Amino acid sequence: YDSPRPFRKNFEHEIIHNVRNLHGLILDIGCGSGFPSKFLSRKNKVIGIDISEGLIRKCKGNKNAIYLLADASNLPFKTKIFDNVTMIGGVLNHVENFEKNINDVGRVLKKNGNFVFDVENRKYRIKKIKRSKELYDTGYYEDIVDGKKIRFSQLFFDPIGLKFLLHRNGFGVKIKGSS
Repeated sequence: YDSPRPFRKNFEHEIIHNVRNLHGLILDIGCGSGFPSKFLSRKNKVIGIDISEGLIRKCKGNKNAIYLLADASNLPFKTKIFDNVTMIGGVLNHVENFEKNINDVGRVLKKNGNFVFDVENRKYRIKKIKRSKELYDTGYYEDIVDGKKIRFSQLFFDPIGLKFLLHRNGFGVKIKGSS
């Protein structure tokens, strides 16, 4: 659940390079064991959330950030309080309801704030995923989180479909490194 996939070996570092200029209060959704939050909290106030209690416990060593057990599909924050929201490590590929999640990100993000994320695209589809005419392909996989088997949604996007979904939900889009 929190271990990097072989093809993503240096990808998180590439994403961190792209967020180095973020400032202010940052929400790190799906923070895992805290890799992005540790980097971001060097110069910013960061709140990291994850669904795994065990991973949140691993984050506690970082005293520069606050970590909370919370679900990305139901953000427990007031409206328009974050300057930036990040979902690094393919988190957006695993939300149950993409549009509800994106709307909630928009709700907590200040006007002119940044939403920085990465997604795995259709080129990395696993065999269980069936190609569809939808804007994204869907499937599921199971993994162990805190000793419990959990079923995760798996979404794969193409850049055009993703851009359309984000625009439809009120976001301006700048795509870096799409393939």
